[in-house]
This record gives sequence, structure tokens and C-alpha cells, in this order.
Amino acid sequence: LRITEYEAHELTTALETTISPHIILDASIAMPMLCARFDRPAPDWPTSVAADSLYESLQRRGAQFIIPSLYVEEIAYHLRKARAFEGIIATEPELERSGNFFVAHFCSTRPPGETRSTDHFREFLTAFGAPHAPTGSQMDLRRSEYALTQIFDRYGIDVEDVVERADDPKLPDEPLRDSRLLDHDRAVVRWLTALGGRQPLFCTADRWLQGVLSESSVIALDSAALTDLFELVRPSEEPHRLLTPLAIAHALTEEDRVRAAAVWDAIVAIDSVRLADWKLIHRAREFRAQWLASKRDLSQLSSEWIAFRDAGIDAP
Repeated sequence: LRITEYEAHELTTALETTISPHIILDASIAMPMLCARFDRPAPDWPTSVAADSLYESLQRRGAQFIIPSLYVEEIAYHLRKARAFEGIIATEPELERSGNFFVAHFCSTRPPGETRSTDHFREFLTAFGAPHAPTGSQMDLRRSEYALTQIFDRYGIDVEDVVERADDPKLPDEPLRDSRLLDHDRAVVRWLTALGGRQPLFCTADRWLQGVLSESSVIALDSAALTDLFELVRPSEEPHRLLTPLAIAHALTEEDRVRAAAVWDAIVAIDSVRLADWKLIHRAREFRAQWLASKRDLSQLSSEWIAFRDAGIDAP
């Protein structure tokens, strides 16, 4: 559907202006691509499979991958926040679809047991640039950004310096999300629309951002659609299955896993310091089971957990 939003001449221009197309990645694509390359792909997770296939397919076609520096900052922040899951990483299988990508990838590629231990998780995060003894300082974040930049460079993914401006305009229909993330998106949209003749292709899993860029005449697709587009227009010597139908089929069965992970994401965001308390873990599991059975809306999840927690154990 996203591909059909563009005129044929727009796709032709983007694909043929240069022998080596420029593919701009946002954090939602760069994180699974980075984890698949630096660690391993998660074979039963379409997000991971599509990002890894995009890298292999477009690298063979001579594409140049670029990630704006603001999105490297977001990835470093994910890396730092992943530490909060250490207390439950070895015991809770629902984390395979956590909103924290490093947590989700680690659990999706390692079965429960010895390989999913807290020590293994710490080693995994440290390999990507998480500090050995985190202090929560901005210096920690900058060191992680530097380490991530070096890993990106190993795989030929260039980091382009993109900075925020105070006069970056608001974007149409901005969703409710962290203001820092919106600032990043505004800066990147302004940068992309100013590129002109370079005719970049932007790759993101963010449907809202895809729509914003489409209105600005920048072609923006997710990793499965972009891989399929190149396979159709510039087929490889060996035929490959299209990824988009596979991704759609999996998406129809992913909702329950995503909701289960969202419960733990909310609990960790509120109570990560207390997750060593077995009473709290027991209460959290009771809440998870009841909340998933109720099919309630995600918007009230955090407040509902606090009320449930405090009704059963001493409030902090």
C-alpha cells in the first residue's frame, strides 16, 4: 500500500538517479539491522528478518546506508534503558516483543535457560557499548553513541551529522510521544527535504513518519517494502520470496505477544529498582495475567499497574 502511494516516475527517479542509491535509516530499522549483523538475526521475528534481508539485498546492489546522528542518540538511549530489565531477563519469556529493542532481540535469539542469564545479558549490552558501571550521566550516553558509531562503520553504515534547530517546524498530526523524539523527527524531515538532488530513500517502521515524508515527496517505506521494491525493479540473479506478505501474515499473530511484552515494559519503567523483590515479581505476574485476559487499552496500563501493585503489597 505504501508503494502505491507514489507515482511511477517518483520511484524511477529514486531508484535510477545514481548507481548507488542512498538509503537513510531511522532507529526503528537501524536497531534490528545492527543487532542482526553484530549478533545474529532472530529467524521467527519479521522485524529482524526484514532488516537483515534489506542490508544483504541492498549491499549487493551497491547501496549506501546512512543513519542521522540524532537516531544514534536514540539507539544509545535504548541501550542504556535495557539495563533496567536485568532483574527479569532470565525468567520472563514475554520480553521477546519488548518495546526496548535490545531486550526484545536478546530474548528472541536466546531460549530461556543458561544462555538468557543476567550475566549473558550484561555481556551482550556491553558489546554494543553499554558502560560496565553505568552512572546515568550524559557522558555514558556519549560513550555509547561513539561505540555504536564504530559498529555501524564496521558494516558500512555512515553516521551523518544532523542537528536540531530551534526553528524546526512542527510536523502534521504529530502523535503523542516524547518531545525529544519529535524534535529529532522534525530535524530529520527538514534535513531530508533539503537534500534535493540526492533523492534519498528513507526506511522507517514508523507509519506516521512514512506519511509525513510522503507528503514532502520523500519516498519512505519499511524494510520489507523497500527490499521488495528493489527485488521487483532490480531483481537479483537468484529469485527471492517477497517479504511483505510474510510480514503481514506474522503481524496478524503478533498482537498478543506485543501486548504481553508491553505489560513488562510498563512495570520495568515504574519499578525497575524493586524487581529483585520476589513479592513484587509475584504481584506483577498476577497483574499481567489478569490484564491480558481483560483486553483493556494500553493507554491506562501504567496507572492500572500502580493501583494493582499498591492494593496487594506495601506502596514504595
